Amino acid sequence: MHNFTRISALARLQHGIISRQQLLKADVSKNEIIGLVKNKFLIQIRGGIYRVSTSPNTWYQSALIAINLGGKGSLLSHESVLKLYGILNFDKDSNYLRNRPNYTRRLIH
Repeated sequence: MHNFTRISALARLQHGIISRQQLLKADVSKNEIIGLVKNKFLIQIRGGIYRVSTSPNTWYQSALIAINLGGKGSLLSHESVLKLYGILNFDKDSNYLRNRPNYTRRLIH
């Protein structure tokens, strides 16, 4: 089996989130990923995005998930950026994502 410590270390840098692509680049096979989900080490969020089961759910995690699901070129926008930098404090479980010029969509988690 693969190195849990290495996977955890990478995910820890990303608020407990890791992508299927990152796992594959770290030499974790498709069958090992299936086993990690089956054994509840990883929780599949959607779209090839996973959360290490021991990591807490946080707003920052939701923001990172939104960026990953948005695809190449996606970034946080509006209130989400203000919260990220501590300028705005809000308790909403939503993020704004911009992935095309002049197009913003609100993702609610």
